Amino acid sequence: TAKERVKQLSESLKSAQSALADSDKNVSAISERLKKAELELASGREKLDITSRVIQKNNDTLAKLGEEAARITDSIADLDEQYSEANRAESAINADTAVSNDDIRASQQQLAELRRELQKANEEQTALAVRQMASVKEQSAASAEIERLKRERASFGERKAQLASGIESDRETIRGIELQLSELGSSIGVDRGAVTALTDELHAMEQERASHLKLLDETRERHENCLARIGELKERLHRNELSESKLKGDLENMADRIWQDYELTYENALPFRKQLPAAQMHLRSDALRRSIKELGEVNTSAIEDYRSVSERYEDLSEQCSDLIKAKQDLTELIDKLTETMQTEFTARFEQIRANFSETFRELFGGGRAELALADKSDALNSNIDIIAQPPGKKLQLLSLLSGGEQALTAIALLFAILKLKPAAFCILDEIDTSLDEANVDNFAGYLKRYASGTQFIIITHRKGAMAVCDSLYGVSMEEKGVSSIVSAKFD
Repeated sequence: TAKERVKQLSESLKSAQSALADSDKNVSAISERLKKAELELASGREKLDITSRVIQKNNDTLAKLGEEAARITDSIADLDEQYSEANRAESAINADTAVSNDDIRASQQQLAELRRELQKANEEQTALAVRQMASVKEQSAASAEIERLKRERASFGERKAQLASGIESDRETIRGIELQLSELGSSIGVDRGAVTALTDELHAMEQERASHLKLLDETRERHENCLARIGELKERLHRNELSESKLKGDLENMADRIWQDYELTYENALPFRKQLPAAQMHLRSDALRRSIKELGEVNTSAIEDYRSVSERYEDLSEQCSDLIKAKQDLTELIDKLTETMQTEFTARFEQIRANFSETFRELFGGGRAELALADKSDALNSNIDIIAQPPGKKLQLLSLLSGGEQALTAIALLFAILKLKPAAFCILDEIDTSLDEANVDNFAGYLKRYASGTQFIIITHRKGAMAVCDSLYGVSMEEKGVSSIVSAKFD
């Protein structure tokens, strides 16, 4: 156990060293980012020099450029102050990190050099501003460039703060790893003490093992004596088994004889056992043999036949019960379905009935119509009567109307059913053949209004129906035996 603990501590130490190496890598990465930031600052300085050279070329507005240069100088002073604060914070953060000190000092020197160069450039800019004036347009461009440099410097300060916080986090990580190492060292000391205690315990166990070996020798001697006794008992057991097998053989022979002579097993023959003299026994056995012969042939398989028939009867009875229950379940299901169908049919029929009255009035321009069940008590099997009254006529059955009126009534019923469950697409094939011109116009107008929710394809020869279509497709035979497709869009 102590060795296993030492192994675990070694692995923990390796992981701690690995974490320390990762921390070193993080410090190196932070240094690289710092160098990158310095390069970006140098790039900004270079851009500032380019801006100064641009300002030198402007010879028109010296006074305005001087004022702008003064404002730029003030802004640069503020930036220098911010850089000083950032450097002081950076110096405080990196005081405990020996790896980053050299890079930070180099960065500070470079910043000082850049400040001197910037101060020099500002002085040159101020001297040149006295002699030259830049145009208003180029001055605005220079001001925008300087503002952008200010933002870059501000972002540089933020990046420095982020780097400082990263270094502090790595420092905390290193402290935690050192604390773990110290804990591991103390744990190893404790485990060494445990190893010493285990060694003492091992010596005690070896002494106990010697006493156990002595006791084992005594036990072996007693075991040998027991083996000799067991050998004697096995010999006696073998003799007894031989006697038992002989007796079993005699008993089986007598049982076979009882079965051959009387067709009885030994257990079945026990109730007939009687203590009689030998002469009476022979007489009794002869009488029993004659009685058995008088009984004739005995069906020995009757019990098996009864068992198989009984099992089949039980199976059939169970199947019959299942069928009766299934019939009851089916009957109940049919009753429920019939009730549901009748309820649904009645509800839908009422909706179609209301829709039919509405569509009939729209197509005929008046009148009224209705649907009626011939037998309301049996809605599912009842006939449906269609009763219509076109404008100016009496209420009568559909069969008493003219052909055109019947056709228009049927169209009204069709659209009443469509209203119940509107379809997205519908084809009407020669539906207006039996209608006169006035009813064709009524039907076409109604179809045009209804087409806002359903797309229709109409196969027709009637001009009124063609007139309301958006597109027309037809077949023309300009030459005999040659058909061609003709199409037109009315929009």
